[in-house]
Amino acid sequence: RWQFKLNRSNQKKEKTTLHRCRFTEYLPDAIHAIATPVDGGKYIAIGRKNGDIELMSISSFEIIMKIPGKVDLHLQRLVWTTDDEKNHRLFGCGLNGTIFEANVQQKSLTNITDSFGGPVWSMCIAHTRKIIALGCESGCPVLFTFTSNGIQYKKSFPKTGSRIVSIAFDNDGQALFTGGVDGNIRAFDSNGVMLYCMSLELRKSGRKSVIWCLLPLNDGTLVSGDSLGHIKVWDVQSGTLIQTLPIHKSDILTLASNSHQNCLFVGGIDPKLTSVIKVSDKNEYGDTVRWTISSSANNHTHDIKAVACFKPREGYESVFSGGIDTTLVVSDAKYFVENFSIYYPAQNHEIVFFSPNKRLFSVAHNTKIDVWKLGEEKENKVNKLLEVQISDENHIMCHSMSKSGRYLAYASASATKLFKMTHRQKGKVKAAEIPLGDLSPKFVQCLKLSDDDSKLFLGLKGGLVKVLDLSDRSHKTHKFEENEENVCLEICAGGKFAAAAFDDGSIQVFDGSTLSPVNRVVQKEFVRSMTFLGSSSFLLFLTLKGGLKACDVSSLNFPQISGVERSSEEIEMSGRFCLNSENPNFSLVYDGNSIRRVNVSAGSLKYESERKRAKIEGSKCSEKNVLSFSLGESIGDYRHLLKVGYISEGELVAVELPWENVLNSNAGALFKYKYGT
Repeated sequence: RWQFKLNRSNQKKEKTTLHRCRFTEYLPDAIHAIATPVDGGKYIAIGRKNGDIELMSISSFEIIMKIPGKVDLHLQRLVWTTDDEKNHRLFGCGLNGTIFEANVQQKSLTNITDSFGGPVWSMCIAHTRKIIALGCESGCPVLFTFTSNGIQYKKSFPKTGSRIVSIAFDNDGQALFTGGVDGNIRAFDSNGVMLYCMSLELRKSGRKSVIWCLLPLNDGTLVSGDSLGHIKVWDVQSGTLIQTLPIHKSDILTLASNSHQNCLFVGGIDPKLTSVIKVSDKNEYGDTVRWTISSSANNHTHDIKAVACFKPREGYESVFSGGIDTTLVVSDAKYFVENFSIYYPAQNHEIVFFSPNKRLFSVAHNTKIDVWKLGEEKENKVNKLLEVQISDENHIMCHSMSKSGRYLAYASASATKLFKMTHRQKGKVKAAEIPLGDLSPKFVQCLKLSDDDSKLFLGLKGGLVKVLDLSDRSHKTHKFEENEENVCLEICAGGKFAAAAFDDGSIQVFDGSTLSPVNRVVQKEFVRSMTFLGSSSFLLFLTLKGGLKACDVSSLNFPQISGVERSSEEIEMSGRFCLNSENPNFSLVYDGNSIRRVNVSAGSLKYESERKRAKIEGSKCSEKNVLSFSLGESIGDYRHLLKVGYISEGELVAVELPWENVLNSNAGALFKYKYGT
């Protein structure tokens, strides 16, 4: 526990006890795949080892949603493509021997199909032919087709005799290249006939090399990355080697090229990203093209398993890299050594909920929910009271715990479950499932328990909002927005108002009891988080681009926000809100690294020009709602904040993810001594 002083007013200072909780056992998973959009897509997909897929907006480079994975999926590859109706579709594969589609609207994995070749190590798509090729454990390249109805098996090519760990179509989608653990690159035509085989040299130990990645280029060459740490450039017409370039100390795992295909980005087991550029040499025989190392950056701590390039706008291109250390690094393709940003693992839905009345907080993992109890303010102890295991192959999508600690609810792609927690003597807790029967919907996007334990609000796909009455198990459903998906739900203190934010940026405000619409806040920016100012009708929401806005939902009046540099209807701010239920006017805003003091108060503002006009005309001066906002300095330097909340008037809880715990959970990074000068 740490103690620090927060200014609650200009007259006095009071102490607030901060509980720093760094024991939650929550660990993010490694990044195994990065897929960039094609033909005007909106999202960059980041796939993690456990099957979770995070979608990042191409306009703001912020992660806006998560598609939960499945148990034992072991995701390997992700690829974006378009179908005949120009719909953007995302496909993936895993070591559990399946190929699947990630449905962005349902936020779930669908069309799961057996690979017919065992564990799938690699995948590629011929966009013009609408064909998916898999590199499998069996050594057979397996082809699938996709339509609006799903994924269908097409055929299998002859066995290569070794596990296929890399696979790629040429730019026309007619020839298929495979790389195996036997050190051979094989080329097949569209009928499955092997055209030729290109072999790599043996290691010093006599073992065969492994071709981990293949990248075809527009100039008729194929680039391979192998376990020797070399990239090799091959002529695909003749099947001959053009150039060998040593890059890394050990295995090269991933390759990517920029839009002009004159620069390659290489990642591998040693934690550095290397750029290789194409240069032209003039000699007596004419111009000779070759590849040479340009620069390298060490922005990761462990292996880099995925690299991708994307051009969001003309004149600018970004490089995305991720790996074992779970972070995503976004760099400028031209100046990637100096100009880069690190994105720590993000969650679209909150994974931590507080129960101030019982001094509890819950933490959602992939397949379980832990409930922890904090000791009293002067006690330095904490107990793990409950561990709720889910009997489902789907990961948890979202969960919620009531403020009284009486109810706990979670939703996955297949079911929604509600538990009643009974608090017994000696601090023991028992959780009993409350059968919902037909009231348990699928594909719940978000859920929220009301403060008075009377209702459970559910945001469903297609703009549906359902509320379950926990006293008599009755329910009400209302459809607010056609073909839009729920992002988050919020209920004001007392339950008079509730709000649902949709992925088009609009916010629907409705009555918390009858679900009848009250007002609709129309704006076009994606809403990251929102909260009501206590029991008032003021709704504060934070947009994707970091703009804080406020709205009086009863009158649809957007108040001026004063107290920053200037009064406006929006201020720049990043992070989430932490409101004190005992004193809503005093709040905090936090991001992954710091907590910032914020003093919020609602009132009215009379403009001087209107005051003078009213005095001359003898009329009343009109008033406009104003939200006074005073920002304090940042407090502390944390790594990495999952949630901050109050459990009493003078006690604040910060649930952290210590980054050293994440790094210590992985194998050590590759390190080799250098001898000589």
